[in-house]
Amino acid sequence: AQATIIKTIIEKVIARAAIAYLVKWRDNLADHAIAYHALAEGLGFMYSLRFCNIHGADDAFSDALLNDLVYSKPNGVWDLTPAEATTAINKIKSKFSL
Repeated sequence: AQATIIKTIIEKVIARAAIAYLVKWRDNLADHAIAYHALAEGLGFMYSLRFCNIHGADDAFSDALLNDLVYSKPNGVWDLTPAEATTAINKIKSKFSL
């Protein structure tokens, strides 16, 4: 029971980190060093969401986020828009009740 409590909290930490890095990217587009460092970190945390099964996240949820943000675009992250990042942020918030 205690392990479930800890895992539940850790899953929310991972989700909040993904959100925070996406926000940092979105809010610092003028400074490429800050923006793209934040995006790289955020993508890693979004990948990690596949292991957050207490909140109902899985491979499909993680892959859908990554596909929408990066993989489906001809130029990858260079084609990402702030609106798309906001959509991903809202999906993560919804999934994790944040």
